[in-house]
Amino acid sequence: GGAAGAPRLAGDARDRLSSLFDALSIGDLFYPARYFDAGRFNEAYAEMLFSAFDARGEGALDYTQAQQALQWLMRTPADGGAKPEVPLACPAEAYDAAGGLRLERPWFFMLYRTMP
Repeated sequence: GGAAGAPRLAGDARDRLSSLFDALSIGDLFYPARYFDAGRFNEAYAEMLFSAFDARGEGALDYTQAQQALQWLMRTPADGGAKPEVPLACPAEAYDAAGGLRLERPWFFMLYRTMP
């Protein structure tokens, strides 16, 4: 990732992050503060990444938004060029009648988990 081109979290997304932390964080006897373990961190990160690129709050990403979100996870190429498109395959139900992608959270999370 990187800060250049990073989406800004809307107020509702910041509130969602607090709710996610409350819902997913854990604690134990040896550490007094609540925290995310690796699995819960990834779940929360994927949720916030989805929310940040779901600019219209529709609960689904179009192709451009999905590409931007997945490319956010990639390193910038050594030559400083543009990040390549992320190859992705989605089920038929992820497309609307006009053939446009409407990638909902569960499918985005599956793609997120495949990223290096």
